[in-house]
Amino acid sequence: MKITLDIPDGILCGFFNGVRRTFGGLQMVSYALDSDDVRDGNTIKLPREQEKNEWND
Repeated sequence: MKITLDIPDGILCGFFNGVRRTFGGLQMVSYALDSDDVRDGNTIKLPREQEKNEWND
């Protein structure tokens, strides 16, 4: 899924929250977006590799 956001100038960081379906039911997830993520024309992919590895530990 791709989502395009029009974020106002002056925003320094934010969070993307969602709910995903797992074998055990529903699970809430939250991803922090820092100033590098919210710059003009940037593309990010969630979850990031580091976050994927933390979920599997």
